[in-house]
Amino acid sequence: GQVLRTDPFTFTAGGDPWLNQQWLAQIVFALIHEAGGWPGLVVLRAVLVGLTVALLLDTLRRAGLDRRSAAILTLGAFLLAAPALALRAQLLAVVLFSLTNWALTVGRRKPAVRWLLVPLAALWANVHGTFPLLLGTLAVAWLAELVPAVSAGRSARWRFPALIVATFLASLVNPFGPAVWGYALGLAASPVVSGLASEWQPTSPTTIPSLLFLLALAASLVFIVRSPVRPPWPSIAWLALLALLSLRAERAIVWWALAAAVALAPALALAPAFARPRGTLTMERRSPANAVLVGALVVACLAGLPWWRSGSPSHSRALLTDAPADLTDALAGRIARPTRAYVTQPWASWLEYALPGVLTFVDSRFEVVPPAAWADYLVIAAAEPGWETRLDRGGIALVIVDRTREPNLASALETSPRWEVVASGPVSRGQAFRRVSPTE
Repeated sequence: GQVLRTDPFTFTAGGDPWLNQQWLAQIVFALIHEAGGWPGLVVLRAVLVGLTVALLLDTLRRAGLDRRSAAILTLGAFLLAAPALALRAQLLAVVLFSLTNWALTVGRRKPAVRWLLVPLAALWANVHGTFPLLLGTLAVAWLAELVPAVSAGRSARWRFPALIVATFLASLVNPFGPAVWGYALGLAASPVVSGLASEWQPTSPTTIPSLLFLLALAASLVFIVRSPVRPPWPSIAWLALLALLSLRAERAIVWWALAAAVALAPALALAPAFARPRGTLTMERRSPANAVLVGALVVACLAGLPWWRSGSPSHSRALLTDAPADLTDALAGRIARPTRAYVTQPWASWLEYALPGVLTFVDSRFEVVPPAAWADYLVIAAAEPGWETRLDRGGIALVIVDRTREPNLASALETSPRWEVVASGPVSRGQAFRRVSPTE
């Protein structure tokens, strides 16, 4: 009945203050889950991704690109952004980012539409920590208005500062007030997050998402340098900043991909090969073949909806990843609550959901858990010397291991006389070990 302000899930940070900035996204996901279960969340993800792409496509068309060029550029941005489009709070922020770019593009002809960004800022600040991107996008649009070649005139210049101030004040409308800004900026600079979360690692051509980004970045640079018509310098500076963030952390590629498509579209539209024929955005004539294709796709999507398949809980949970449901089902009713447990980090959120009262060592909220606990976790995960001492020190009575990720720890527990196997997961390849001797 209230926003959580202290950590209830782990024992390493249990009771400590928690700035739960994403509380509203959690409520959205919980309501959808109550109404439609895990299949409902699958459909929600599809809707959010589709909305993101639709907004981008419409933005590019309004920027002057013809149908084919806008579609190709949209598909390219989607390929770059796809790895970041998992169902989590960030996906809601991705939709809001696309909506921001759309509102600013429409606002060139209808300035009143820009004020939609004020309530959007209040929503974003309660959904995900990337809400400063909205202020950054607004600042770039304002500076672009001051460029003589694209200026909308003196009468329009004062509107952006007022809009930026109103948007900033709207971002303070949240349960934690100005502290959300410290959270957002501190998270980006956290050595724990950047050192442990794979998506916060620097981009490298050894991964496909990073390689595609580097190729797209190179192509964009070539276009900007060689094109007779370039984006205004604020847009180029904004893309450079987002590119630097993307080089520093792979998870930022999604923002560069969406921003680059929008920033480059006006310049592309002035090239004869990409320009849309003069006129308004009217519906072009559709061929019967296209109508048949769209109908077939709609039928295929409806047939593939999860609700038409088996309604059993086990089948529904098969939609998930990193969810050892077979293991938690075997443990249900056999564990005293509360219990302190070591759980391999990607599984911890599922344990917190499936077995309430089992307090985990760490989970996916990297910024919440103290650095000292992460140091202990890494020693235990690799079964390095002192691993058992650290389990003793934490009073841990249950260890849940993913044999695929932590084979050394699983082997060490199997050979230790102080632990016994209480459950195994043939599907998840997980094992649960219970302490058989008291801690020292």
